[in-house]
Amino acid sequence: MALDITLGFVSCLMAFFGVYVTFWPPVDKSKKKFLLGFVFLLVVSVIVIVFQAINRKEDQAKQDMSQSELRAQNVELQANVNRLLFPIKDISVTFRIDVPLVHPDLAGYRARLERCAAQIVSTQRVQCGATSPIRTAYPAQIEQICISPGTELYPQPSELLAYSILSQPGIVFTVYKAFSKELYLRRDFAPDLSFFMNERLDSPDNKKDSRVSLCYEIKTKTLFLRGTKVPVDPQGFKSNGKIIAISDLRKATFLIHPMTFLAILKEDERGTGVAMIDQSVVAMQISETTTLRNVTLHFSNGEDIEMSNLAPINRKESGIESRIYLYEPQAKMGSLP
Repeated sequence: MALDITLGFVSCLMAFFGVYVTFWPPVDKSKKKFLLGFVFLLVVSVIVIVFQAINRKEDQAKQDMSQSELRAQNVELQANVNRLLFPIKDISVTFRIDVPLVHPDLAGYRARLERCAAQIVSTQRVQCGATSPIRTAYPAQIEQICISPGTELYPQPSELLAYSILSQPGIVFTVYKAFSKELYLRRDFAPDLSFFMNERLDSPDNKKDSRVSLCYEIKTKTLFLRGTKVPVDPQGFKSNGKIIAISDLRKATFLIHPMTFLAILKEDERGTGVAMIDQSVVAMQISETTTLRNVTLHFSNGEDIEMSNLAPINRKESGIESRIYLYEPQAKMGSLP
């Protein structure tokens, strides 16, 4: 404002000097003084105009900054509204866990499975109670089968370890808003959110909906557990309040721990039933050989989070190696060795 007044005043003086010098020319010496004054006023006007331009540019920058701050506030407000409108609830999981039958205690079941697979290949007919065969296009050969609970090919209770690890797959998710490698390695880093899913293949719900299947790829001899939209246990949610919405999950870091069983079953000495016993060493050994693939989280509002580029991490727990998987948004791998 002050610059505008100054510029107006100087412009009026310049106009007066210009008219005066043009129409009422004084004597030469006086005329030179007037011309010098006119030049002086012209220089002052240029300086005032420059300062006025700088001032207007600064005002515009402040205005743009204010608009940017306002837009940022609106974006933050909208994000907070979305966090309230789309909280984390009713999660389901689609996954695949490959389970190599390499442990010595699984040798009996592995041999039985491979014998039946060889019969299927030779006859090109489904046998041993296998279901849902998938065939190649040409030539039409069976390349994959599925194994339902209660059938001949399904692990029997007498095959204790195979029955236990293939009957109840589970996945534990721990989620971090800001992940720290150093704190994680020191075991001094509690997650901001944790939840898990598990499903028994022989449960009434699974028999009805077939959410989890046990399948076998004949050519590669790969046995795997496949889950399709298996619900997460709502009672297993633990949160400190930092991650409450789907939008928070999209920016978070996940550590994913597949567990191919929750307990080992063993007949008691009297043979009157089964008892839960601790088999953590065997559990860790088998967990180390499994491979987690194709993990997708589904939400009740129709949104999905597909987790690709899972990075396997071997971590020691009580002197025993266990395998977990790291997922970071936009595949920011390399956070852990």
